[in-house]
Amino acid sequence: MNNQWTMPWITVAISAVVLGLGLLPELFQWLYFDRALIVDQQQWWRLLTGHLVHSSEAHLGWDLLGFMVFAGIAECWHRKKLIVSVGMALFMLDCLLLSPFGLDRYCGLSGVLCAPATLVLWAHFNKQRDVLHFLPLLIAGLKLVVEENNADLLLAQQGWPLYAPAHWVGVMAGTLSLALAKCANVLYQAGYYQRSL
Repeated sequence: MNNQWTMPWITVAISAVVLGLGLLPELFQWLYFDRALIVDQQQWWRLLTGHLVHSSEAHLGWDLLGFMVFAGIAECWHRKKLIVSVGMALFMLDCLLLSPFGLDRYCGLSGVLCAPATLVLWAHFNKQRDVLHFLPLLIAGLKLVVEENNADLLLAQQGWPLYAPAHWVGVMAGTLSLALAKCANVLYQAGYYQRSL
């Protein structure tokens, strides 16, 4: 990632939209992911807006805080990698949600924010590959395992069950975007591209 810091305008814009929608709870019913409404009534906007709305103030607060921290840092380091990782996360999450393994309804930014979180945690580990720098990756991995095994207990107060596979998909999207960036840099160094990711 680059050493130059830039203003994370994309993160700020997405966070402002998420916060604004959180302040207008009456819009929630028109925006959350609902498989039947998407497939049967072609309400395709829900494929995007379902990731931007939340089922409670606590849900909104935690997701927004995580997104602002991880996406903000990732964007300051390398805006293109953030865009690719978030785009891949949105696409992969929607494919999962529409699949037979998906959910009838879903909302929240947590799956998407796992993609830039993966970028940031991997960059942190790559700075110096030792136990101390590996610890955040280990903690994040343990969090995913705990969520997977306790999905019914976590976030029960919001009335919507935690969907741990969304977090795994976000991690996979972040990992794939890192792999694509690595491949692009290899091709760039070999002279196939004029600019790298």
